[in-house]
Amino acid sequence: MNFRSASETRRLARKSLEGHYWQIFLACLISNLILSATTFASLLLSGALAIGLSTTILRMIRLRKSDDISLLFSGFNDFGRSLVMGILYTLKIFLWGLLFVIPGIVRSYSLAMTSHIAFDRPELSASEILVSSTNMMRGHKSRLFRLHLSFIGWFILSILTLGIGLFFLLPYIKTSTAIFYEELRESQSPQILEN
Repeated sequence: MNFRSASETRRLARKSLEGHYWQIFLACLISNLILSATTFASLLLSGALAIGLSTTILRMIRLRKSDDISLLFSGFNDFGRSLVMGILYTLKIFLWGLLFVIPGIVRSYSLAMTSHIAFDRPELSASEILVSSTNMMRGHKSRLFRLHLSFIGWFILSILTLGIGLFFLLPYIKTSTAIFYEELRESQSPQILEN
């Protein structure tokens, strides 16, 4: 199968954000403000907020609706699963990062689809979600890395604004990543997504 280029994925993200940018911006901002409160709170809440943000963005992409900001907190509906998912995600990246920085980055790309899968597959346990993300990203980590790398110019501009620009860039990156997920989900057979 021919996959989209990074520029095509970004174009689709911009199109998806038309008329919805400020709602997604607000969801990203609220999520980041909550997670920046403390490290302990971040560990406890990261899974639930990641699922909620994925829910908000995927709903915008699939249904062209972004009017319900309360969806950001939908990950708290199954708090136990989202808590374990967030802790396992953080622990795996931390442990792989102890080997060296590069293995931690590679592992983070293996697990990059966890919150999207958690939204789409509520029947999976936290550990099954991480396994599904690893399976889904097999052979696609470098493509997602190149997509993220294609934002380098925007990152540089954001640094020039003392980081304030990152708040405005985040909805674009998150939406591009969700579109990447949608393409992978549609291209893979159900067996690949199983643990």
